[in-house]
Amino acid sequence: MIGTLSNGTPCTGAWKYRDRVAIAAATLTCQDGTKGSVVYYSQDSLTGTGIGRGLDNKGRSLRIWTGKNVLDYLTPKGKKLAELPCGDTPIPIS
Repeated sequence: MIGTLSNGTPCTGAWKYRDRVAIAAATLTCQDGTKGSVVYYSQDSLTGTGIGRGLDNKGRSLRIWTGKNVLDYLTPKGKKLAELPCGDTPIPIS
């Protein structure tokens, strides 16, 4: 997987589905040395988007979304731009 932190730092990682326990988990490493782990706890039934949470090595909370239709999941009805629901005010993304 590839992505960025909220400050734009690039990150890469891998996720794996564990069939025996029906759960997906991911690890990631960012160019600034940040490392994290995530557990996917839900899947959106309309888009198939996996939804996960975790922590980085600095104790900060991580929210992560994955899937082929993740932008559809993050785009509110009636809007043209996707939004990251990271706090009280969603952050527009394109």
